[in-house]
Amino acid sequence: MSQSATARAIESLLIHKVQSVPDDDFLGELKATANNLYKNEQYLEAVALYSRILASSPSFNQRTVSLTNRAQCWLRVKMLDKVLTDCDEVIQSYFVPLRSDPSDAWSKDLQKFFAKAVWRRAQAFSDLGNRSSALRCYLHFEKFVVDHQLDKSLEGELKLVRKQLATLSTPVPPTSSETMVSNWVNPVNLVLDEDILVTGKWTMYPPAAAGKPSGRTGMSMVAVHESEQTCQLWLFGGRTSLSGGRSLDETWTCKLDENSSKWIEHTTSKQKPLPRYSCTMVGYRLNVYLFGRCDNYSRQGDSLLWKMETKNGQWVPMENPKGKERIPALIEHGASICVERQSMLVYGGCDENQKLNGILLEFHFKTEKWSRYLPEDCDGPRPDARRGHLQWCLGRYLYVMYGQKKSANNEEILCDDFWRLNTQSLNSRPKWKRLNINFNSPVPRHGGHAVTLRGAAYVFGGVTFVDHNSKKEKDRQFLNDVGRYIPSKRGGSWSAVNVKGDKPSIRADCQLSTDGTNIIMMGGHCRTAGQPHVYSRLHQLVVTQPEDDMETEHLDDIVLAGTDPIPDYIIRMRTTSRKEATECNTCKIQFGFKLTMCGRRCGTYYCSRACQEKDWPQHVGRCLHRDNEIAMMD
Repeated sequence: MSQSATARAIESLLIHKVQSVPDDDFLGELKATANNLYKNEQYLEAVALYSRILASSPSFNQRTVSLTNRAQCWLRVKMLDKVLTDCDEVIQSYFVPLRSDPSDAWSKDLQKFFAKAVWRRAQAFSDLGNRSSALRCYLHFEKFVVDHQLDKSLEGELKLVRKQLATLSTPVPPTSSETMVSNWVNPVNLVLDEDILVTGKWTMYPPAAAGKPSGRTGMSMVAVHESEQTCQLWLFGGRTSLSGGRSLDETWTCKLDENSSKWIEHTTSKQKPLPRYSCTMVGYRLNVYLFGRCDNYSRQGDSLLWKMETKNGQWVPMENPKGKERIPALIEHGASICVERQSMLVYGGCDENQKLNGILLEFHFKTEKWSRYLPEDCDGPRPDARRGHLQWCLGRYLYVMYGQKKSANNEEILCDDFWRLNTQSLNSRPKWKRLNINFNSPVPRHGGHAVTLRGAAYVFGGVTFVDHNSKKEKDRQFLNDVGRYIPSKRGGSWSAVNVKGDKPSIRADCQLSTDGTNIIMMGGHCRTAGQPHVYSRLHQLVVTQPEDDMETEHLDDIVLAGTDPIPDYIIRMRTTSRKEATECNTCKIQFGFKLTMCGRRCGTYYCSRACQEKDWPQHVGRCLHRDNEIAMMD
């Protein structure tokens, strides 16, 4: 078709009689002409006609097809932000559970267009240099096509995608000097997926002039806030290599400073834990708690839980419960502090017989007693037993995500689920809720790590596989992406942190912590081309976000009290909020995000029930409803 003929065709279609809702025949002619324009490589002219269809209140089917086709035109002219916008609209419509028109059901043809939207989204990310997001989309495309039996109708596309997966899954080996190698580079500042742009900058602490911990993986690490100005990092154990390496029993401390990192090996304790790795460490007030089994546990029988009193620098073994209340000797588990319950929650991991753990454990700091919640005690569905998963606490909620579990054939496979537990249900029957996984969520993985900061959770690193059911070395993909999760009543939202600076190498089994302002990362390992690499450098991630990012209403139902782990006091947040009710009426600490109001709606806010109970004798006279019983928190 010549350009003059094309112009006449477009003109004849656009000079159509004026009508509020164009008929299907007219929209069909527009689509046929737009398709011909695309075949003749007149992409912008085709975009004009697809846009005309979308502006004419088309049916659900017509809208889906037009958005997918327009995204392909944008892809041809390298307008990648518009590709992502159109593809996201198609993808989001697929997850709408109810539609007013029953004829809008997703047929095989429309499922094919949904798959194409995912594919084009992956191509856009690939052109942007966003390797991690491209890999995630290609994996979703392959899984969707196979699950919905579309491999015959999309045979050509599936072959191309698998070719791209083979390319993207080839990791780049880091150098011996730990030069920063990234598998996630986003060279342009685009607000992808119509989400708030969250950026971060990685920096490396200067190498210590004298003694420092050797390179290690699977160690335990936590930051303890000794005062508002002083934060000290504690590190224990780990392994010096992946296979055949010895486990360590060293305790190191480091006072964090912007310009230096001075490590000191702690040797003054009269007794200390035996060598161990893949254990957990949390901080509560000025104490550090190390949980997990030592090497050769069945033979040596060391304590599972140790407490370090940081004031006097002494390790103290805690008693192991016996009999029916016996605590399994775990590694590769998750441990988080629940502020509301003043306890440590432990889930997952494997015992000395390599059996996966499905029991939820709770250690109460005040009583120094354990509680066990068996899988059969749960009310409703629950997460499978797993190891190497992501775990964190925000307010009264415990989150568990991904990891490895046993398949029906007793083979270990990646989990692709996300769960939330309301810890208030632990007073009766634990009740888990499965949350949705969407296209902004991190790719399934094991060996990653999560940390909470300013009411959000951040996820870094780990290992995934091109085929989630594969265990082959060639299918292994180490990661160094950063994902951010904001909680809500509906399940929360994920976004990728657009990171710059000295990005850490791809790795797994590293450790994250926080100084109350920034994220600290250290250690881990990577295996590329059969060669293992173990890391020792200390990294810092400074996360920046819009000022009103933490003001969203969906945080109202969650009592967020400081960071995890908890310092002796809850550090004053440096973020500000334009809303009221960010300061606790009792402890007068400014949290930087909205707290929970007194249940009587009297306009008084608290960070926790403990603060509300403490303030009740003074508050009862001011409360709008002067009851003799304390008003329950929402």
